[in-house]
Amino acid sequence: MEMFSANVDLDTIDLSSNKLRQVTFLLKHLGKLQVLNLRNNLIHILDEISMSHLDSIYDIPRHNDSYPSLILMGNNLSCSTCDANTFIKWLLGTKILNITSQNLTCTNENGKQTTIEQSTLGLLKKVCYFTFHNAIICVSVAFISVIMAIASVKACKIWHRYEVIQRLRVGNNQYRHAALLVYHEDDTSFVKGSLVKGLKDKLRSVTNIENENLIKESEDVEPGHSFGTELGDVVNRSSVVIAVASSLFCEDHRYSRIIEEALEIGKPIILFLIDGSGIDRKNMTSVMKQLLRVKPRFVWKIETDGQRKMKTTWRNVCNTILDYIK
Repeated sequence: MEMFSANVDLDTIDLSSNKLRQVTFLLKHLGKLQVLNLRNNLIHILDEISMSHLDSIYDIPRHNDSYPSLILMGNNLSCSTCDANTFIKWLLGTKILNITSQNLTCTNENGKQTTIEQSTLGLLKKVCYFTFHNAIICVSVAFISVIMAIASVKACKIWHRYEVIQRLRVGNNQYRHAALLVYHEDDTSFVKGSLVKGLKDKLRSVTNIENENLIKESEDVEPGHSFGTELGDVVNRSSVVIAVASSLFCEDHRYSRIIEEALEIGKPIILFLIDGSGIDRKNMTSVMKQLLRVKPRFVWKIETDGQRKMKTTWRNVCNTILDYIK
């Protein structure tokens, strides 16, 4: 700020009692300046820019060996934090200020006034050390807390996985089947050829359960009951519902009712989305539209060879199934 740009002949500037916190104005053009009075302001710690402005009046060539005089009395100078170290060092080294004659003091870390002298730098060094030391402790504690939190979450996840597998091994009530695989009968060829074997084999491997009933398919509904009634019973005996969402599946009201029932009883649903099957949202029920927003989802995409491939691994699918079982 060129506050005194038109006053190059000033020899005294009195800015006392002006609530100044920093020296924001240029001084290097004031070759005749003898006194800069900053008494009784709100200066605590001068920043690098302020000290640079003040140093500039010392560097102006003069005809004699006199230096301009800076008056800082009446300011509540601070030496309570490590940030004050550079400022206190500057006060002790500058030739435009006589600390002794002005009896300058600063507020230390205990809130007490102390005379500014060389020993003040030693006190600040200790403050800086303890600040750094405390910062290291805080960072270490935070890091340990994060590690413990991660370990705790992981331990809970492992324990939950163990309990789920034990329940599936017993196979009572909703744990009769780990998952019910629901798909349209016209998608049977794709499901049997690309989906069932990989899912069953990997789930047996992950759980170490040799049970054919781990995965139940909608195609396996026992005769003697209506499709919807029997499939609804299987939903209740399954821990998770896996919906193979093709265009035919999404437009069939039978499966819409099954998905609606699963949502109503809070059954976890995992979506296998068959990309490129021509799903048209206009012909879907609101339940099926809601189904397409379900997460987690695993997408099957058509590759260049014309085959559909899942964009993840069977292990990831099986881990997701076990994590979602309540």
